[in-house]
Amino acid sequence: MNAKLERDSVAADRAAGEGLPGSGHPRRALRAGLLAAFLLLVAGTAGAAAADLPDSMKTPGAARDITVQELCSTSTRPYRETMEPGEKKEAYHRYGLEGNCDGYCSGPEGCEIDHLIPLELGGANDIRNLWPEPFDGTVWNAHVKDRLETFLHRQVCENGLSLRQAQNEIASNWIEAYRRYLGEPQPPRRPRGKLRCE
Repeated sequence: MNAKLERDSVAADRAAGEGLPGSGHPRRALRAGLLAAFLLLVAGTAGAAAADLPDSMKTPGAARDITVQELCSTSTRPYRETMEPGEKKEAYHRYGLEGNCDGYCSGPEGCEIDHLIPLELGGANDIRNLWPEPFDGTVWNAHVKDRLETFLHRQVCENGLSLRQAQNEIASNWIEAYRRYLGEPQPPRRPRGKLRCE
């Protein structure tokens, strides 16, 4: 490129605002885009801690092959009774926890090994569907998720919500699904459940 052409190009870039925030400069635009994406992510899960949502790489969710008629007319008890203790231990270990009262599970009520896609929505007893969910220490806890699970089961069985949609919504981000259907949860009163870690 000759010197005059290069000077004209630089002058044109300056006239267009190169180097100013949001001006179209590639590096600044990239930084601005990344910052905007981060702020949207934070806003979308405001008030949510890292443990509130499972790691989607470890727990993407898994469902049984079940029809809506079967789901709405049978008990989930047989499925609850088939989870092996080894599965629970593996679920804790996958999240770097020794057990029910370790790490983010160390509140008075501890954690449960929860089904991301709940049994009430056809969730499977599969390690891809299991994660340690705290009962306390956060507004977005197991008690709150249980309310969403009951609500979605009722919507599928009584109000025509697609089972696949309910499964996808709870698996992709149960907090967003809760907000969409039920609003913001009430702050928990202490203690809410059985004290497991005192």
